[in-house]
Amino acid sequence: DRSPQQICDLAGNVSEWVEDCFHSSYQGAPLDGSAWADPDCNERVVRGGAFSRPADAMRSTRRGAFDQNVRLEMLGFRVVREP
Repeated sequence: DRSPQQICDLAGNVSEWVEDCFHSSYQGAPLDGSAWADPDCNERVVRGGAFSRPADAMRSTRRGAFDQNVRLEMLGFRVVREP
């Protein structure tokens, strides 16, 4: 029996890169929760807000896009380990 995992303290430090390729809508997105991958993709999704953004951007549902080669002090990633 696995207990539910909790994720906390997600907002405020940096916007976080996710694996998904950026699309302007969710039409055609995978329905199983997997990443929306595209081998020719250069623009990746970032989620959440950062210390340098307004307070209304501090939501995990906030979504933006950057070229995957961009490096900014407000962009980071979260390392996740599955048990």
